[in-house]
Amino acid sequence: MIARSSGTVKRDPATGRFVKTFILGYKTDRGQPVRTLPPRGIELMGAVLSRCAGRGAAWNIQVTDRGGAGVTFDFACCQG
Repeated sequence: MIARSSGTVKRDPATGRFVKTFILGYKTDRGQPVRTLPPRGIELMGAVLSRCAGRGAAWNIQVTDRGGAGVTFDFACCQG
C-alpha cells in the first residue's frame, strides 16, 4: 500500500481547521485501494488496516508525504 500527500489542504470536519492530506495505499485480495486522507483519517484507517494485516487480509500498507517520502511510521497506528 502506498500513501502520499496529495499536496492539497482540506478542512477537518471535526475541528474546522485546514489540514494537510496524505495518500494511503494498501493491497488486499480484491485490489490496491488508494485513499487521500487527513492525519485523523490515516490514524482511523491505519488502525483498521493493522487489524486486517494481523489476519492476513491487508498488506503492503504505506503512507507518503507530498514529495513521495515514506511517512508510514510517523503515524501511531502504524508503529505497533
